[in-house]
Amino acid sequence: MICLGISPIARETFTFGGSDCKEKGFFITDSCITCGKCKRNCPQQCIDKGTPFKIQQEHCLHCGLCFENCPVQAIVRRGE
Repeated sequence: MICLGISPIARETFTFGGSDCKEKGFFITDSCITCGKCKRNCPQQCIDKGTPFKIQQEHCLHCGLCFENCPVQAIVRRGE
């Protein structure tokens, strides 16, 4: 569920009957060279500086702009 009434947009997950929730979206691996291109291209500004940079999953739109703009393919797509 995405809550559009707040900024930044918040993404919440839930399951029925205690079933497991598959993680989706994107993850920044240790291959990150901390160039900041992912952070600059994120429309939600939900990527935090670090080694490696980190995506705030609760605010991520799963748009893939970070993934598409990473010069070293350090961002991977989680299970769909």
